[in-house]
Amino acid sequence: MRTILAASLIAAAILTCTIAVGYVLVRANAIFLAFFAAIVLGEALRPPIERIAKSMPRALAVALVLVAIYAAIALVTALPLRAAMPEIVNLVQTLPSQVAALLSSLKAGSVFGFSLAGISAGAPAVIERIAGIGNALSLVGLALLLVPFWLASSGSLRNFILSLFEPRARPTVDGVFAEIGAKFAGYVVGTLVNGTIVGLGCTLALLLLGAQQAIVLGALQGLLVAIPYLGTLVGVVTVAVYVTATSGVVVGAEATALVTLTQVIEGSFIAPLIFKSRLNVDPLATVLATAVGGAIFGIPGIALAVPAVATIQTLVERVVAPAMRARTAA
Repeated sequence: MRTILAASLIAAAILTCTIAVGYVLVRANAIFLAFFAAIVLGEALRPPIERIAKSMPRALAVALVLVAIYAAIALVTALPLRAAMPEIVNLVQTLPSQVAALLSSLKAGSVFGFSLAGISAGAPAVIERIAGIGNALSLVGLALLLVPFWLASSGSLRNFILSLFEPRARPTVDGVFAEIGAKFAGYVVGTLVNGTIVGLGCTLALLLLGAQQAIVLGALQGLLVAIPYLGTLVGVVTVAVYVTATSGVVVGAEATALVTLTQVIEGSFIAPLIFKSRLNVDPLATVLATAVGGAIFGIPGIALAVPAVATIQTLVERVVAPAMRARTAA
């Protein structure tokens, strides 16, 4: 009887904790995602901080790196972004009317007109997804504010977690932490490199075609690299619709083909070279993680799906699988 009662209490406690965690994730998912993003960014900044800390106090090294990051963001915001703001506003304001004019100029019975009409029917959902990018950017801003706190407390937290394990297991646990941190750093660096390559390539292609808002559209392609799969689709569709509406079907088709080619080259050749040695995440796991992350958390969930699945894969490979093998062998 006592065994049944104890098992029931344990099951009830597990169920209660699961419901509580689920409630917190649903109601406070922005804070949860911002904290996870802060961990990813903090671990990406850890290597340069540790190198600088060899010649000065670590707190000063953290402050210098963060000030440099914030200054770079402020510089980008104050100069290039402010200079491009009129073009961005014009793009947002004129796109709906240009799409409507393009649709009305096409014959209703044509295949191309029918296709664009079908695309426009789903435009509200696409616009809603694009609007979610703004929320993702605000989440990045909150994460940047949380990064100093993570860098200040992660060391003591790591030591506390290590103290919970037996001395002979601590090197393995510490190695798992180091591997996860390295994967976070690799993800951030790889995303920045990929985004820069795609942004510059698409901007150059659009400038060569004489497309309007080439710099803004090219920069958008680079930013959307941070959102796997969906970002590429949204970027290509935006270029196809806008360039076709402003420069004609021929230029629109050429722009779409060049942007798609740039994305294919990046996804097939450049990204594997950058991410393979740094992450080595299973492609199927990435697809499933982005689908689940997008369904639960929207755009931020898709953007953070890769580091999340990298963490889970590392834990499974380094902790769960060895434990299961050892138990089976015993």
